[in-house]
Amino acid sequence: MLAESLTLLRIKPGDVEAVERFAGELGLTVYDAAYVYYARLHGAGWGRPGTWRWRQGGCGGAPGRLARVSILYTWPSRGEGFPHPGMLLDPLLGQVPIMGVTLRPGRLLYEGKAKRVLDAGDGRAVMEFKDGVTAFDGRRRDPAPGKGEAAARLSARMFELLEEHGVRTHYICYMGGSRILVERHEVAPLEVIVRNYAYGSMVRRMPFLKPMARLSRPLVELHLKDDERGDPLLLPEDVVEAGLLSWSELDALRSLALRVDAVLESFWRRRGLRLIDFKIEVARTPRGFVVVDEVSGDTMRLVDAEGRHLDKELYRRGGSVEELVEAYRELARLAGAPERLCGE
Repeated sequence: MLAESLTLLRIKPGDVEAVERFAGELGLTVYDAAYVYYARLHGAGWGRPGTWRWRQGGCGGAPGRLARVSILYTWPSRGEGFPHPGMLLDPLLGQVPIMGVTLRPGRLLYEGKAKRVLDAGDGRAVMEFKDGVTAFDGRRRDPAPGKGEAAARLSARMFELLEEHGVRTHYICYMGGSRILVERHEVAPLEVIVRNYAYGSMVRRMPFLKPMARLSRPLVELHLKDDERGDPLLLPEDVVEAGLLSWSELDALRSLALRVDAVLESFWRRRGLRLIDFKIEVARTPRGFVVVDEVSGDTMRLVDAEGRHLDKELYRRGGSVEELVEAYRELARLAGAPERLCGE
């Protein structure tokens, strides 16, 4: 039993076993401890490097010992001596900033070519962007160090931008590095593509269009999310007859896609880039559609004044991994740093 007064434990950075022992004394469940940074008691300021601070009775005045938790984790430092606080996801206390220890979130919910999604409890998930790139349905594949963080930072900022303009998303906050914290939703098996210029599969199926010609108005397409079938284009009737959406939901989804396009196109045009097209995924909720997944160089095609791609098309056309990662970092720099940081 811990003393009722403040208990100070010295734990050296990197001493994972000591972290696990300490968590066990508190009745906490720890998942894959990775690295110790600092420690913080909620509301009591930063501890000294390599120390833990904890007060029996919980944080924020909650009575009694803490119940078992789902996740305990933190993120890399934003500067020397100033790390992000960790987060406690607890069934009694909810989400509370606590001490700084990097821990992996809970069970794996989904893993794709570009991301891993892990359970964070309480209807939330951690979306972790991979340091890898694939093209042509996986026929070209390479490690891409740094791509995950650039894609996560850009997605976080784009979600913030959309929400600033009234578009609901699953985004909660940026965790630092290659991770964002999001709401969990059941995602519709659809990809929504909005095209501003004739490009890619649109030109292949309609050869009368000149490549890179500006369309008279944005075009919204629906595709079935199915890699084995090549994500086929769907007619509105296909979607309704299959029971995926109603006609009114189709109208709402189209309006949402055009609103997203207006926000993104204006944002990138002011930064000297043309938004050729983009892809989003959505979840259906009682309050309407929510934009989910990511908004990054993997899902947008952006071209500068010289016609240079700053997106995955660069890699598809034979560009190097290094060129791709630098393009993604340039997009992240142009977009600006995420403003909604977890734990603040």
